[in-house]
Amino acid sequence: MPPTDSGAAPTISGLGPASPEHWDAALEASPHATFFHSRSWAEIWQAASRNRLRPEPVRVRFSDGASAVVPICFDTRSGFRVSSPAGSYGGWLCEAPLGKPHADALARHLLRQYPAFSWRLNPFNELERASAPASAREEHTRVLELAPGIDSLRRGFSKGHRAAIGQARRLGVEAAPARGDEAWAAYARLYASSLSRWGARASVRHDARLFQELAQREGDRVRLWLARHGEEVVAGAIVLRSGEHAAYWHGAARGDRFHLRPVHLLLHEAIEHACHEGLEIFDFNPSGGLAGVEAFKKGFGARPLPCPVVAYERLPWWKSLRVKLGGLRAKLEGQHGARVGLPR
Repeated sequence: MPPTDSGAAPTISGLGPASPEHWDAALEASPHATFFHSRSWAEIWQAASRNRLRPEPVRVRFSDGASAVVPICFDTRSGFRVSSPAGSYGGWLCEAPLGKPHADALARHLLRQYPAFSWRLNPFNELERASAPASAREEHTRVLELAPGIDSLRRGFSKGHRAAIGQARRLGVEAAPARGDEAWAAYARLYASSLSRWGARASVRHDARLFQELAQREGDRVRLWLARHGEEVVAGAIVLRSGEHAAYWHGAARGDRFHLRPVHLLLHEAIEHACHEGLEIFDFNPSGGLAGVEAFKKGFGARPLPCPVVAYERLPWWKSLRVKLGGLRAKLEGQHGARVGLPR
């Protein structure tokens, strides 16, 4: 139901679980939504974590008739809630536009309701970004607006990036979308190779189950790109799409093939493909504070866009105890298929 103009600032009048149907409808209707707001993204992480990370989407109703869906996941091991897994964009979805009073009320509710909560604000939702508390940590992503077309965008690449793309082609590197179990297995091997190269510098290590879950959802919204030199797979990238937004979420490459410049060509082809599909945004995602990664993305002419992070990282002792008991209960119920009478 669209908001009504009653003259009074809207307040939250109802809260409850969001059904899969409400979640999907809000995702499709929200112009600022990304794949990271989707039910698929939450379910990928739920399966990959063996149900440790559980979707708990909330439907919020306002006094003026407006409503929103807030995707949230609960980590049964740590007791934290995240607005979206893996530090990706969170926030709300809505079938009809919200105003600033709605955004402010939603932000206050989230920060009051969840004392152990992590939320990367959606860079494409200006109202959400404007609702960030003063304590939010400043971070940014880098994006390309695709409307000018690939020829114009290519002229905005750095001289070094244009040279690297040309070098990759001269050396026989080819990049294209890839499908099937064999392609995803090849990507998993690339990632394992990258982890070995990064060593202790790797801030996150993904389990192979994550790529298996992504593989089960491959298609227009989950797309794997591979770069090959002859028969050898030398680099890969995972691009996630929702609406007119495509995000370069994850990449891996063989360190001993960097001289072929496969990643430059891989991303050029993915950007060109997004242009031909008529998408509006190619999003490189935040760089995790890594200067080299940031410089690489900047070389494609991608401009910075703020995506602040709100993180509350402590639980009171009594909540910590409750979380541990809840995690034990969930584990025992999973083993025995029945409810277990632990104290609440």
